[in-house]
Amino acid sequence: MKVLLLTHGTYLQPDNIVVCNSVRAYYLSKGLLDNGIDVVHVYPEVLGPPTHNKEYILPRLSICTYKGKNNLAELIYQHNPDVLVIGYWELMEKLPDNITIPIVLDVVAPRVLEVIYQSDRSLDTEIQRMLNVYQRADRFITGNNKQRHFLLPWLILAGFDCRDNIPIDVIPISTEPGEAHSSISDKSIWRFVSGGVSWPWRRTENYFDALVHALGNLSDISGRLSLFSGKYAYSGENNSALKKPREDTWPDDIVQHNPLLPYRALEDYLSRQCDIGVELADRTIEREYSQS
Repeated sequence: MKVLLLTHGTYLQPDNIVVCNSVRAYYLSKGLLDNGIDVVHVYPEVLGPPTHNKEYILPRLSICTYKGKNNLAELIYQHNPDVLVIGYWELMEKLPDNITIPIVLDVVAPRVLEVIYQSDRSLDTEIQRMLNVYQRADRFITGNNKQRHFLLPWLILAGFDCRDNIPIDVIPISTEPGEAHSSISDKSIWRFVSGGVSWPWRRTENYFDALVHALGNLSDISGRLSLFSGKYAYSGENNSALKKPREDTWPDDIVQHNPLLPYRALEDYLSRQCDIGVELADRTIEREYSQS
């Protein structure tokens, strides 16, 4: 059996800064491969060339890029997969109009909940696009049960008969356990860490303000906050540490600003140089259903 996995993300290369789509695609592919299913990872050519480092490529996995709708159709018919797994909803619009291969759509991040925080996007337009896209799929994946419940009424609106069978499976975002490290009881500095790309629906300043204030008033121990931030990897802009206006008021001896790190470097930092990870943001409807 063969699956063609189409996503808006290059194949995961640990020495590069990666997006969530790449991480998601890698572990979905690994799960399929581990169960004897061959995988072809396909993504838009504009995102970058495929890796040729065999050290990183999973066994029985092929990597291809496409340029335009016609080229994608050629790739699909060339590989002749049994199933298409689409890892980003907008790519459904790139599929051939007359395709008959079963389609599984991964809706791991409810995009419409992000759109309501973007003033440059038309919510009505995006809603209609999504309904049209959902009508082309045969089955769906979400990252958690809350996303499954959120998706159900959309499928009913898209015309699915969900009385006896809800065509949604839950597959959480996956990773692999790292090496165990012995705890250090005598620490001179406790290092907190957080970061990522800043989005309109992910507002962290209030929590960081409180944390920085608390770290500045510690009397018995020392604490530091390391923030990793930068532009979205496919924005075309340079990767440099970004500061929001409020962050300029934070003391440099407490807060260290860093650019986004490559995947492997960040894993190493988190496992060996930090003590407490922080993922706190103002409550929004997007955060309610997100898979952080």
